[in-house]
Amino acid sequence: TKFVSFDRQFSFQKIEPLSNFAVASEMKEMFLEYTQGEQMQLKAIARLYSLMAQAYPYLKKQEEHYIYSAIIPALTYIEQNYVQNHPIGFYAEMCHLSESRFYYLFQKSMNYSPIEYRNSLRINHAAYLLRDTSYSIEQIAAITGFESPEYFRRTFKKCYSMTPTEYRKKVKR
Repeated sequence: TKFVSFDRQFSFQKIEPLSNFAVASEMKEMFLEYTQGEQMQLKAIARLYSLMAQAYPYLKKQEEHYIYSAIIPALTYIEQNYVQNHPIGFYAEMCHLSESRFYYLFQKSMNYSPIEYRNSLRINHAAYLLRDTSYSIEQIAAITGFESPEYFRRTFKKCYSMTPTEYRKKVKR
């Protein structure tokens, strides 16, 4: 069985026409309304849906991208627990598949192996930490679940074509 749920039809993307101060203040107002009681929560939710309706036409839909439903439990688990190191067998068992079948379906669905996908989530989080915190490279490696700072550096460089230190210097300018 193949399907693509609505939340997986669109990759993370910046919507230029909506990326202005007005949207930021709208979101702030929605948050404030949401915290003011039940009736205001409904108003805030309505405003959120209105904002989503404005954004929808600008979203770039991914090309036909099928995710095999059999791997969804593992995919969701990896996305929520990417700092944990589990072998392929753990994920395969979660999906009631053999390791080879799970690996094949995951690779075909995501264009990454499960480990590559998990590492990409870790590296994206690491890039955020490099940009917005003063944690050391070793601390970031540990926070994001890498077993060693050396493996973290090597994986980061493979993804960003620069070391974590170079990346930090570049984004802090």
